[in-house]
Amino acid sequence: MRKRITILVLLPACIIAILLLLRSHCINKRNTTWQNIEATVANSWENYVSTNSEVPYPFSDALESGILYYWDLYFIQKGLLLHGKYELAKYNVDNLIFLVDKYGYVPNATVSWGYDRSQFPFLSMIVCDYYFSQSPETHNLKWLKKAYLALRKEYEFWTDSIIEDHNTDIYGLQRYGQHAHDSVLIGVYDALKQTRFKKYPEPQGVLAKKEFGANVIAECESGYDFTPRFQRQICNYVPVELNANLWMYEMNFIKIEQELDYYSGIQWQQKADRRKDLINKYCWDENRGAFVDYNYVTDTLNPVISYATFYPMLWGFATQEQAKRIVKNLNILETTNGIRFCQHTTSPITYQWDHNSIWPPVQYVCYRALDKYGYRKDAERIARNYLNIITKNYNSPKPESYMDNRSNIVIREPGNLYEKYNINGNILDYADYPAGQMIGWCGGVFSDALHFITTER
Repeated sequence: MRKRITILVLLPACIIAILLLLRSHCINKRNTTWQNIEATVANSWENYVSTNSEVPYPFSDALESGILYYWDLYFIQKGLLLHGKYELAKYNVDNLIFLVDKYGYVPNATVSWGYDRSQFPFLSMIVCDYYFSQSPETHNLKWLKKAYLALRKEYEFWTDSIIEDHNTDIYGLQRYGQHAHDSVLIGVYDALKQTRFKKYPEPQGVLAKKEFGANVIAECESGYDFTPRFQRQICNYVPVELNANLWMYEMNFIKIEQELDYYSGIQWQQKADRRKDLINKYCWDENRGAFVDYNYVTDTLNPVISYATFYPMLWGFATQEQAKRIVKNLNILETTNGIRFCQHTTSPITYQWDHNSIWPPVQYVCYRALDKYGYRKDAERIARNYLNIITKNYNSPKPESYMDNRSNIVIREPGNLYEKYNINGNILDYADYPAGQMIGWCGGVFSDALHFITTER
């Protein structure tokens, strides 16, 4: 009887021990896979390097060989710097500086269609990431001075109206725009009506087509081509993330001028404080507990909450109370497979930047923002979910095949990363175009997320 009682007492302990052993095995297996993917990323950067006659140095391509895309590089640089690829990282930065010197802005992409707008600005952060990642004894002040002058020029592009009008009715807050020729604006719908806009009603008349085209190209400038977030009226909105990034530019100018021991006479802190106050006044929604875009034409807040709510946290100017409210509403954007780009809308079109999409930069912004405000547990969960969605499709890509633009069936092989994913944990193929195989910001964010949960404790 005593032996039977002893067995019954020990049995639950044995079960627990077995479960813990199985859990440990799964974790170790997962960690081994993560390290294998990390090795793939670290050893692949040189395989995704292109040249283009528009820029003087080789650069990291994002998806298409030979094309330099702007905002992708911020996230690509994260991986390059973690892996010690300083030469390639410097080439990337120098190419962006070269483009600003040549055009007064960084084009959306170094290809014929990419010059009538810029793209979501990150050059200030790219410059600082590269420069301040180096040991102080290797700091090159001459290089930093050149970069600083380029940043000033790019900042003017975003805050004046000489090349492109980013002004809004609120002095001190900017919007996305474009400087395309009228013929391009008029032709935008016709060029895309059989693909991306096939369910969208055709604008009637020349003026309507121009307005439609202006909003479409401005949406390209945002980097989110395309999304239901702005209801095809992006030119009427003060976007949260654009103005948050410009706040960071203003703060970085203080940092760089101190490093250069140079005083420009510009009160950057005052500019930054004013922008922060305006973002809080016009873009903070007290009822919903989120930062949302402000429509300055209709004097209304965007009904759509997007991942942009995290940018004031990412750069550190949200209040602790605002951060608390944002985290409380995390379920609006969080899925079991990551942070969606925006909440569900009634859009008749499925876009690649909508409630179905899980994009690498979105995950990075979210887990880094949460961690900055002390929400480590939430941040780690989101970073792990991203590592897991990459791992799942690295081992067994789903869908297993897709049709390319020439109607050829392409079979996906294990061992690759892809541009975009969906909330079901698969590769995102059904919106706009099939996801391409790449390292790019997928690899950069993977390496950063892995470093975040394994090293930054």
